[in-house]
Amino acid sequence: MSIMDPLTEHLARTGHNPDPAQEAALQKLRGLVGADRRRHRRRSTARGLYLWGPSGRGKSWLMNAFFATASVDAKRRMHLHEFLHELQRMLATQHDLDAVLDRLLGDTELLCFDEFHVHDVADARYLAALSEAVLRRKLILVVTSNYPPGELLPNPLAHQRFTPTIAAIEKHLDVVEVDGGRDYRTTAGPRGAYLWPGAGRDDGGAPAALPEDPADEPVPLDLGGRSVTARQVRGTEVRFTFSDLCGAPTGTADYLLLADRFSSWVVTDVPVLVQADREPRRRLCNLLDVLTDRDAHVVLAGEHPPQVTFGGVPDVDWARTESRLRALTGW
Repeated sequence: MSIMDPLTEHLARTGHNPDPAQEAALQKLRGLVGADRRRHRRRSTARGLYLWGPSGRGKSWLMNAFFATASVDAKRRMHLHEFLHELQRMLATQHDLDAVLDRLLGDTELLCFDEFHVHDVADARYLAALSEAVLRRKLILVVTSNYPPGELLPNPLAHQRFTPTIAAIEKHLDVVEVDGGRDYRTTAGPRGAYLWPGAGRDDGGAPAALPEDPADEPVPLDLGGRSVTARQVRGTEVRFTFSDLCGAPTGTADYLLLADRFSSWVVTDVPVLVQADREPRRRLCNLLDVLTDRDAHVVLAGEHPPQVTFGGVPDVDWARTESRLRALTGW
């Protein structure tokens, strides 16, 4: 019996047949743990895998299957936003970055890291230190990203600072593109909806009526010394306006905190985003990252069809956000 039979069985239970690009990645994953690990080391110096490709190509699906079945006692999975949030929280009381990373990694043998993308110089410093710590410990590292290593931190004014980390990634990890040409998020069925006046009449959109405006008074929600205004709270359901949530100086740490409490979200009054300021758009991107990772139910509402509300945005990473919007709302 193959040591990787649990992975094969796990994949069979999902009812999804890997496409050729996914199958190539699976062959690499099979060499990272168990009896195949020794054979993998003989034919490669890599201590892990860097899976990259456009959104919706099945990278997270591959990671889910691998992490669930990997025969490693001390394994840990982190999302980019959760890593940065936890790291900054710990650095607030202990200012030694290397010591904090040691505490975060603990006795981990296998680290699976989702959404490894770098656009911010400060984030680049933290991710460079994490990469160095992981490689120094000789951990097994599996990463997913929308970008090949060479396109991380693309800002030409800052890219040179990250090139040593890129070189280390390319030296120590097998870099595998996952792009079978199909966005599986568009075929999996939405976990919510996008609503707009007139939708669902002749264009096959969402139901015509928006949810009725709640009669409740606005609800301030504590964010640890600050607050954000919700328009309605019902158990694990919460409703915001776009301006209250994304127009305010909120951040990923706030969305993680709120996602711990609420599993069903409504965000109304979403503007035509290409006409909105960049910062509210960026906050919406981060919010959708968190809600996608938490498998939340999401309803967005605006005054225009989705092609108008979400189309034409020039921001870096917007293609990934569009994929999340389609998965969450069915657009």
